[in-house]
Amino acid sequence: MWSSKNAQAVAARHHDATGHATWADQVLLIRYGEAQASHPDLFEEITACG
Repeated sequence: MWSSKNAQAVAARHHDATGHATWADQVLLIRYGEAQASHPDLFEEITACG
């Protein structure tokens, strides 16, 4: 499993080079505004991959 910023490109190149089935999962995080005082730790568990 690749988890770097260019994981989709690495998976595609691996498929092209080897013919192996490959895939890249994507996660989309959207944040609007700033965190409110009532939920200071709302996003603390979310970490970036890669």
